[in-house]
Amino acid sequence: MKNFVETAWRGLMDEKVNPLKHLPLTTSHMILQLLSVMWSAIFAFALGSYFAFGISASGHILFLAGIFVTISVFKTNSRERAQRDLEKRLGHIWKDISPV
Repeated sequence: MKNFVETAWRGLMDEKVNPLKHLPLTTSHMILQLLSVMWSAIFAFALGSYFAFGISASGHILFLAGIFVTISVFKTNSRERAQRDLEKRLGHIWKDISPV
């Protein structure tokens, strides 16, 4: 059961695995937001309550926005760290060929 949940989660939320993997991250995020609003509406209409839609849609939007911000921070940090590591490794070479 745990494996099923992990596989389902990755298939939906992991931008490297889900069917939106070929789109830019921002476009993928926007499509996931639209899908979350759609599913919120479906569940609200099933319950017969517009109030349920507002709560469900807000929750989905906040949840997906949190995931998007977290992924963005991790990717930015990863790029900056790679740049610092590269500068650290190649710093002495750059100083030798620098025209300054």
